[in-house]
Amino acid sequence: MIIRKMKIPALFIGITLMTSTLISCGSSEGDSKVNNSTNSEIEVYAKEDIAEQYLNIKKALVASDADSAQIAAKALLLSLENKSEKWAEDMKKPVKVISDTLMLEVQRTHFKLLSDQLIVLAKESNDFGISLYEQYCPMAFGNEGASWLSDNKEVLNPYYGDQMLKCGINKGTIPQN
Repeated sequence: MIIRKMKIPALFIGITLMTSTLISCGSSEGDSKVNNSTNSEIEVYAKEDIAEQYLNIKKALVASDADSAQIAAKALLLSLENKSEKWAEDMKKPVKVISDTLMLEVQRTHFKLLSDQLIVLAKESNDFGISLYEQYCPMAFGNEGASWLSDNKEVLNPYYGDQMLKCGINKGTIPQN
């Protein structure tokens, strides 16, 4: 008998919550907030999310954590999913490889490709919501060298991780637009 008394209030609360959610989803106030956002505001928000996920991949590679790099790459892939611009399509390829493997060296190789693309995009128009530092390791990939972006002036190398954590220089700052 006590069990039945508990089920009815729980059911009532569940129905009430569902109803209020449905009503609020259809409200004109929520619709006007969406309609008042400009496409450029939405684009800036999307790019901020892309920068955040990119930096999460970088931090995981600095820590030599292939699992976290894979998870962050999957999140970045979701952020890029509905983007049809050429830059987004180009970024999806290396991000997909990072998200599909736990091999750290493969992730780092494709992070270089992603970084090269993101650096060009940031220099064209840094709509990422933060100032970024272009950093460079001359020893990466058999002394070929490789750049990456960071939100911190301190150099933490994603290509070598703990093996050569501080190897690299700041090439410049890309200020926020």
